Amino acid sequence: MKKTRFVIIGLGAALLCAVLLFGAFAPHSTDMINASGGQIDIDITNAEIGYVSEYIEISPSSVVVKNDNKTVEIGVHNLYSSSEANVSIEITNTGVLPIKFIWIRQDVDNVVDMESEKEVDVNLLKDLNIQYDLLRLTNDVYEQKVSQTVSVSEGSMRALEGSEVIIQQGESIRLDVKIMVKSDSGTNIENKSFVFSITPFFTQAF
Repeated sequence: MKKTRFVIIGLGAALLCAVLLFGAFAPHSTDMINASGGQIDIDITNAEIGYVSEYIEISPSSVVVKNDNKTVEIGVHNLYSSSEANVSIEITNTGVLPIKFIWIRQDVDNVVDMESEKEVDVNLLKDLNIQYDLLRLTNDVYEQKVSQTVSVSEGSMRALEGSEVIIQQGESIRLDVKIMVKSDSGTNIENKSFVFSITPFFTQAF
């Protein structure tokens, strides 16, 4: 009976260790977690508009940091062929342990035809490309570490997978986002408004 009890206790301890290890190394975006006696966490500490093509409707009030500083939401209106809008996002390690940036999730919601004022399918944005440039601050100068361009093919997608950029405690990286329309795009992209959101995911570095 004692032997059986020890076996059950041992299995329970092993299961608890497995759960703790998974929590430490699984990807996170919105939750601050404990790992190796410390905390890992990130905050989006700044988001600002860069160059925007003429006639595109985007303003500082269209760029909102939400979800406890873990997501940037961008409202975009009136894109057209060859147009673009640029936003720079600063991501800071606000925990006490080094973290590893592993990917971002992009979501496209509330796609509306501005003429009919009706919600339409995200597939009408198939001529929309998103360019991501991830930069790290080195000797007071931002240096590009990885770049990727993805086409919007569905409402939720991943980008910059496998970048594995390390961010030390208190350090920041910059994510430059270019929302652009192909030069040979059709008319489906015109007169559309949508909400574009970006959420970074990370894990413990070591």
